[in-house]
Amino acid sequence: MFGCNMCTREYKYKRNLTRHVKENHSKTLEHWNCTEDGCFSKFIRKEYLFRHLSSIHQLSKMDARRKAIEAKKGDIETLENQYYEDVSDDDTILDLLQDLSDV
Repeated sequence: MFGCNMCTREYKYKRNLTRHVKENHSKTLEHWNCTEDGCFSKFIRKEYLFRHLSSIHQLSKMDARRKAIEAKKGDIETLENQYYEDVSDDDTILDLLQDLSDV
């Protein structure tokens, strides 16, 4: 297990710990802005932007994926009074593939 030095979170894979530290304990964070006019939502992962586009703006999965891939990074922001949901311990496809190869 890989433990965070700044909190009590532990992760099975080092890449998840690295992502957790970057997303939760950094003073700055890169993000992607929603591509839809009038929407000011920001996302710390393109995957979250894709989900937002398909569920909130009801774009087809193909259109949402294309827009998420083409999305430009927003300006790096200082994280003051910002809230980003901690989902860094979610299983990613890489984690699931790693688990399969361990079997």
